[in-house]
Amino acid sequence: LEGEYLSGFLLLQLANLTFAAGQVLCKYLVQRHPSDIPLYRRFGYFFLGALLIALPSFLLFGNLERMPQTAVQWGVLIWMGLFATALGMYWWTIGSTRVNGGTLAILNELHVPAGLIVNILIWNRDVDLVRLLLGGGVIVASLMINRLGRRAFA
Repeated sequence: LEGEYLSGFLLLQLANLTFAAGQVLCKYLVQRHPSDIPLYRRFGYFFLGALLIALPSFLLFGNLERMPQTAVQWGVLIWMGLFATALGMYWWTIGSTRVNGGTLAILNELHVPAGLIVNILIWNRDVDLVRLLLGGGVIVASLMINRLGRRAFA
């Protein structure tokens, strides 16, 4: 492993680490500091924080020539921003406050098989089904072990 591959791999691991830390912190804060204000009214702070990072980053490193050029490109960008990210993150956050840390960590890994399934269903691309089933099996087995572990210590 060297060069850009290693840099990309390390950046992806850093992104995974920060996402997991944020989810655990959110779960902790919501449970330890209950509020009369419903979660959907407080969730805007997530986007405010993202804007505080994304806007300066775009102003420093963005390239206006690489902005979407067609209605389809803008539509995909709006779909991904509004529905996949905004609603997806909101629902994920609600779920993260209702499960234990082990379940949250295991389900956080569903993005890999989910991406492969989308790849099959929408783009009909070749996917190694054996590896997909094995990976899915590991996730299901992990959930079962996590559940058994909770019962043993309950």
